[in-house]
Amino acid sequence: MLSQATFPSSSSNALRCLSSLRIGSDDPDYYTLHATGDGITLSVGCFPSVLAETWENITGCAKPTIRHVHLDDSGPWVEPYGGGVTFVSLLLDAHTLEIGDGYFPFWYDGFLDDLKQLGPQLKIIRFAISEELEPFPEDDDSLWDGELLDSIEDLVQYRFHQGRPLSAVERMVTNKGERANREQDFIWRCFYNDREICKYVQPR
Repeated sequence: MLSQATFPSSSSNALRCLSSLRIGSDDPDYYTLHATGDGITLSVGCFPSVLAETWENITGCAKPTIRHVHLDDSGPWVEPYGGGVTFVSLLLDAHTLEIGDGYFPFWYDGFLDDLKQLGPQLKIIRFAISEELEPFPEDDDSLWDGELLDSIEDLVQYRFHQGRPLSAVERMVTNKGERANREQDFIWRCFYNDREICKYVQPR
């Protein structure tokens, strides 16, 4: 794991230019932070329990404004180290948030609640949707499908009623191929139209 000492104090101005952050993981026990902006690139690996702390240690006083956060589609399917872990501090300035498969709504305890409480600067959310999802779950066998889609609807409605509506709620396009994307798009359109998500979105 890199530390703040890796970067000289003269790097503060460069770090301040970071504006985009990608968080990825090949397994739930180790994450990679990859940030870019204005020709600057920063990568660091760490354990999930210290992810936010690691980011703070590296960026230090620079405090870059991260407007775009992408949670890689290869994300974990279990919450890191159970309860008590939160990464909300990395999302506070995000205008656009892309949530890969496996993160939402159970990335960690309280992830959905954290997204509900983020300020009005969060305008665009994109979700990875599996082509295997059932847009109209009718039985307990579709519990995961139902929780995922229900949680998206819950989030969008909550922010609308709290006066912090999103300007766009979209499907995140994946690299799984043309056929998979067509199937994902069909499922997303069924869900979006059936739940009338547009009623809670206020395009800018």
